[in-house]
Amino acid sequence: MQIIERIREESQLVAALNSLPQDLDEIYIRLLDGIPHADRTFVHRLVLWIAGHASSGRLRDEGIHIEALLTAVCNDLRHMTGSTFRYTAEDVRELCGCLITVKECDLPFIDFLTEPHMTQGPGGECIVSKLDKPPEDRPKGYFVRIAHYTVMEFLISGRIAASPARWCSMASVDIADGFFRSVLRQALTADPAGASADWVRDREPYCLTLVPRIIRLVDITNPDILDLCIRYFLPTSPHYPRLRRIQEHLATGCSDAQTFYVAGLPVCDPTLPPSEYQHNDQNAWALSGMLSCNKKLAVAFMRTLGWSHDEAAGKRLVASFLDGREDGTARFLTYRGTLGQLDQWRARAVDRD
Repeated sequence: MQIIERIREESQLVAALNSLPQDLDEIYIRLLDGIPHADRTFVHRLVLWIAGHASSGRLRDEGIHIEALLTAVCNDLRHMTGSTFRYTAEDVRELCGCLITVKECDLPFIDFLTEPHMTQGPGGECIVSKLDKPPEDRPKGYFVRIAHYTVMEFLISGRIAASPARWCSMASVDIADGFFRSVLRQALTADPAGASADWVRDREPYCLTLVPRIIRLVDITNPDILDLCIRYFLPTSPHYPRLRRIQEHLATGCSDAQTFYVAGLPVCDPTLPPSEYQHNDQNAWALSGMLSCNKKLAVAFMRTLGWSHDEAAGKRLVASFLDGREDGTARFLTYRGTLGQLDQWRARAVDRD
């Protein structure tokens, strides 16, 4: 239909109508074969990211925000080729045609649009809350998803391999693995000084908050992946300062935002002196975060450290956690004890509230 709409001469229109594709496969083959060679790596990676987002269980929304998608894919291309790419939202629509839908929707969360601030409670505790200012009209954004299940069914089928569209085949690609590797790499290289907590539209917060969600679903067998997963939880990693700022927004957001797994990772209470945390075993700190996301990962990490279960359980640490409350505020709860007792302490802390 897009080709027909561009035709102005009647004889060409008749010829186009006589050569209409006979089935969906032919439609997709013609569309993909018409994509310029210089843009095919971009389109292939774009499809992988859209499909990866859909399989991650993230947000239950209308797809991935087009700005997060574009910047993530261009980051991938720069990592793969060493060159800088400047694709636009209009390029996405023009190149992908009927493979995707781009729909304007309300943002699924707006928690990150209101800046949190900290006050001291009556008991001396640090309380995080949002400034009470009336929201403007709920912001909208453009979200991208695969247009129809038959698109992915064709791309992962054997039928594409014998066609001119074989360059876009996903039959030999592990979409979940490729997506996870990209998300994890981009999270680990996030700017430590970055201020944004917009996990819907901005690439870095998107990746930083998605990693713990995907880690819950990953079977840790590849040593390279294991090493990258460990680095995500280590407080000595460059990206780690970004997490607490994002957690403040998550813990003071709506109940759906509070279910982001990154919200449960240990942090430092800014009202406590740094000396409180200086004697921590950084590996024990990382392990405490892993245990809430993927116990298989935690076991694999202990194995790399040569720690027995009892040795790990006996490690002492001081760690703080942001506890979201029903009134929309959050408080820092600080634990001092062994790693083995931490889960019980957190359960009692929740029960007391």
